[in-house]
Amino acid sequence: MDFPRRKVFSYWRAKVYGSLKGASLSVLRRFKKFTFWAVVSTFLLLSTTILPVYSAGNGELSISARVTKETYDAGELVRIDGSVTDEAGNPVANALISIQVDDPSGDILHLGAAFSNGEGAFSHEFRIPYDAEAGTYAIHLTASKQGYSDSSTQISCLVVAEFEGLLAAFLALTILLLFLSAARKRGPGGGPNLHPH
Repeated sequence: MDFPRRKVFSYWRAKVYGSLKGASLSVLRRFKKFTFWAVVSTFLLLSTTILPVYSAGNGELSISARVTKETYDAGELVRIDGSVTDEAGNPVANALISIQVDDPSGDILHLGAAFSNGEGAFSHEFRIPYDAEAGTYAIHLTASKQGYSDSSTQISCLVVAEFEGLLAAFLALTILLLFLSAARKRGPGGGPNLHPH
């Protein structure tokens, strides 16, 4: 009497556990597939965003710049020369230099950009308006390149209004004429000229 019972029990155990095993295998396959694509997506995200920041050769940039002279007249062209290097002092090519020039009131006068060449050098020019406000103009420069930390610096130049420039030239010419007139009156020996022509 026990034999049929064992057969029935074995039959149902095979059916139940077989169905559970099939379901478990299906879930397992789906889980493995999901895990695979999750790992691939995470790797792609790291390789395109985070990993380049820590790749070999990365570091901090260093930017230096100067203007060709300290004082400019209104309407004159200003030239900026500079260079970009890495932490070791090696030139960095193809770095983007963002340039912003502010007038004495703090308003933006000029926005520009330049790229460093193979030797890390760059140059940029902008013209001061003829009706420009006299005073100190701040020049902000920021160098950036993928894989490097940005570097910023600030330089300045003094702009003299057109009227002030003419006035300074007039005063200098007046002083020169007065000096020559006084020297002529003194004569060649330093005393008064007793034989005027």
